[in-house]
Amino acid sequence: MARVLTLFLLLFTLHSLAQQPAYDTTRDAKNASLVMRGKVTFADLLKEPSFDWMQTPYETHKKAMKVLKAQLPKYNVLVFMGTWCGDSKELLPQLYKVLTEANYPLANVIMYGVDRTKTTDNGANETYKITNVPTIILIDTEREIGRITESVNKNMETDLAGIILKYQL
Repeated sequence: MARVLTLFLLLFTLHSLAQQPAYDTTRDAKNASLVMRGKVTFADLLKEPSFDWMQTPYETHKKAMKVLKAQLPKYNVLVFMGTWCGDSKELLPQLYKVLTEANYPLANVIMYGVDRTKTTDNGANETYKITNVPTIILIDTEREIGRITESVNKNMETDLAGIILKYQL
């Protein structure tokens, strides 16, 4: 019996020590959507069953993808998004698909979930002057080279490739 109790206490302790997410969740007052506020990952978004918008199919353009496969790994990707936001629900699956197809290491994406005030706990929203979401920023070491804010002009891969090509000129 003592072994069973010891095993139970050990499992309970290990479960209690399991890493908690780096974000808080609430419900949006306007549309009752789940709001993730804090540092989130694509894995966090993909495992949330109510985020079916992450599974939206997407067709890529070969020319832009060729540029992204060759050039995108040279840059850092910073994302500010709202899980309550229709534009984020539209663009984040596109970004995920493009990054995945470009073989960009998803662990290198720095992504912040924000609420309707568009704030982060660490002030990154102020540093990058975030007024709308999603905002996707490409950074060359410490310098911003371009951003996509709230919508794309053509499509995700073409706009990202355009930012890179314009910067390289």
